[in-house]
Amino acid sequence: ALRCSESGRVETVSEYGSGWCPFCFIINLVRLYLELFEMNPGYFKDLCLYIPESKNDLPDIVDEALFGLDIYRRMQTPEGGIRGGVESSEHPIEGSTSWQETQTALAYAPDHWSSYLYIGVAARAAYVLKMLGKGEEAKKWEESAIKAMEWAEVEYEKWISAPEYAQVRERAKNTVPIERNLAAVELYRLTKNKRWHEVYLSTQNLETERTEASFIYARLDEKLVDKKARQNAVNALISVANRLVEISANNAFGLTTGSPGRPNGAYSSAYTIPAEPTLVRAHYFSGDSKYLKTMLRSTLYVAGANPMNLSLTTGLGENYIQKPLHEDSQHTGRPAPLGITVFGPFELTDSYARAGSPMEKRINANLNPEISEWPTSESFFDVFWIVPMNEYVIGRPLGQAAYIWGYLASRK
Repeated sequence: ALRCSESGRVETVSEYGSGWCPFCFIINLVRLYLELFEMNPGYFKDLCLYIPESKNDLPDIVDEALFGLDIYRRMQTPEGGIRGGVESSEHPIEGSTSWQETQTALAYAPDHWSSYLYIGVAARAAYVLKMLGKGEEAKKWEESAIKAMEWAEVEYEKWISAPEYAQVRERAKNTVPIERNLAAVELYRLTKNKRWHEVYLSTQNLETERTEASFIYARLDEKLVDKKARQNAVNALISVANRLVEISANNAFGLTTGSPGRPNGAYSSAYTIPAEPTLVRAHYFSGDSKYLKTMLRSTLYVAGANPMNLSLTTGLGENYIQKPLHEDSQHTGRPAPLGITVFGPFELTDSYARAGSPMEKRINANLNPEISEWPTSESFFDVFWIVPMNEYVIGRPLGQAAYIWGYLASRK
């Protein structure tokens, strides 16, 4: 959930519902922005995003990352815990704009999962600030990350040893250790504290499709790594990237997102995330052009090389979407801000407009042939109220879109 202010910056409020700012959405964008800067500081140091902080001595992309992260640092509990988000008590009054929010804002309770998410990015922020010679600012983030890690480790042990742990879903049991692993390697890179290295080694997961931790460990100084674990990290990164190359080669539009053989559900962004970030990491690490070529092919659909001849990002290309789910522009009669990439096409009849549903009838009243006859790759309608198609959030696809286009732009 976000809005673009008069200055053009992205701010976390709602497109259509309550003032909703779950941490898992924000954190992905922040991590990707900081990773872009790490890979090409020269380019991004000079990139102006025309935000209020553009005149200060921090790169704009770093300012934007810290803007999205700082609310969570400010809400950190005295013990170190990080809250998982903020949300309004109700949906806004119909017709109101983002700056007219009148509902009570509520903060989530702190938890170890949200804390691990925060730690990984706060430690990365400190690392980047040290790159920029901002020692005092870096210290603030480093201390916050360490405090959160120490709190999260205690809470994690309580969680896995509690009788209720047997009732926890497998998805949560698998997800939390991945974030713990990433938090540990980020802290180890920053502090060189062997305690966090041991946590990383004990939680290294070679089966996950997530590659953030592997990308970090694969690039650490050889004096800091376990050689076998480092090779495992390299192999894991390249293996995932190679699978993406294969996926791209075996679908009509060269996409690298989504899951082959599974329905493209609502809000998935399978057609509009330009490419998977793992391809960037593999290309940066190895220099192999096949990852760059795959990435470029994967970007074509969202940029307009699709059956609609329509760019799915406002302001990009000659023919682009006009009606993203942006409440402020809808209620003020102004054009939507430039740079919004929407969720895009999905299988409407699989979820949002099932056979016999009121939504199917509403859509079919305006279509010929009926929606069930439309190929998924052509099932995009630039209509404000088709929410799962025209919505967008910071975590996806906006974060990945900025990352992919940013990486490609920085290579010129």
